[in-house]
Amino acid sequence: MLQESDDSPIRAQNLIKKSKEKFKAALLSESDMLKRRICQILQDLQSTGPFAAAIKPDEALDTCKGYRDCLAATLEREAELRRGLMLFKIEQPPCKETILIERVSNLPSKCVYFILSVIL
Repeated sequence: MLQESDDSPIRAQNLIKKSKEKFKAALLSESDMLKRRICQILQDLQSTGPFAAAIKPDEALDTCKGYRDCLAATLEREAELRRGLMLFKIEQPPCKETILIERVSNLPSKCVYFILSVIL
């Protein structure tokens, strides 16, 4: 009976350690998946973005807004994951592709504002 009670703290510590490792592995895995998702958003924007002459300005702006909204949600999740990884003292830098997505998705609105400022 005494032996069983002596093993309980050790088993609890082992269980906690395993849970931490699973949590850490899940965070790292989701972080990798999120980076792939951000790269996919960038590829979609570059390949099917609203850059053809046939696309109306309102459509282009709406499409870019959709990309920015998707990116914002993804960046929010990335920040949550980075905070979780900081618990394990793992520093995860932000994905470089996010800057490109922000720049490219802001181009049509900058062009429209420039054209309007020239016309008016």
